[in-house]
Amino acid sequence: MRGQYIVMSSSPEVFHPPPHSDLEVSAHGQHQVTVADKFYSDQPQEAVPPQYYYGSSEGDKRKERTICGFRAATFFLSLALVLVILAAAIGGGVGGTMAVNNAKSANSNNNGTTFTSTVISTFTTTATPTSSGASASGSSTSASILSVPTSGVLALDCPNIDSTELRMTLVETSVFTVICGRDYPGAKNDILAVTAYSLTDCARACASYNQNSGSKLCRGAAFKSDLTYNVPVNYGNCWLKNNTNSPDSGTDNGLAALLLNN
Repeated sequence: MRGQYIVMSSSPEVFHPPPHSDLEVSAHGQHQVTVADKFYSDQPQEAVPPQYYYGSSEGDKRKERTICGFRAATFFLSLALVLVILAAAIGGGVGGTMAVNNAKSANSNNNGTTFTSTVISTFTTTATPTSSGASASGSSTSASILSVPTSGVLALDCPNIDSTELRMTLVETSVFTVICGRDYPGAKNDILAVTAYSLTDCARACASYNQNSGSKLCRGAAFKSDLTYNVPVNYGNCWLKNNTNSPDSGTDNGLAALLLNN
């Protein structure tokens, strides 16, 4: 029996495309070259559609539109910002001009207005001779600034005013008995210390304290005429008292007590 032999080749069979095929085989992973590729490869770049750009990785993308060298979005955002700044500047200028005009108008309307200020005045009485040889009293006014004393000894007519009454009328009248040389010492008896320039001012402070508090908490006061010692050391020379049950009497004519009677 005659043997039959089949020859097997280990080499892969190579495919040969037809001579008029539109497709040429390329290596694995590479772009397949078509007839259109061959056609556009011979044309100028501006005539080649974007999908046939092979020169860069952006060949499949259209060139982004720019305005004055800026991206469209960046250009319009910048333009909007400039317009907002211009609008704000124009608005501020118009507002400032209107404010100045209003001020000028108000100033012109007030040209006929008289402004007055309050000053402390002193009155001096002088005698003015008349044609018949008689005299008439007239008064002249001069403005001056009053300076209150911070040191020295104030006037106090003790012992001549001892056991007299001093009346102080605010909303209602308070009656005090003046006792020269007397005090009501003790911190528990003191409400507060104030600076008073006369015994009358000290009585007014006590009456005012009662008026403002709504009750007669101030039952009296002690007044000392020596400002030089008492104001720096005791922060006042008139002490309002809430208790007058423990008097301390002496012969000091620079001291007087005020005892509230009602």
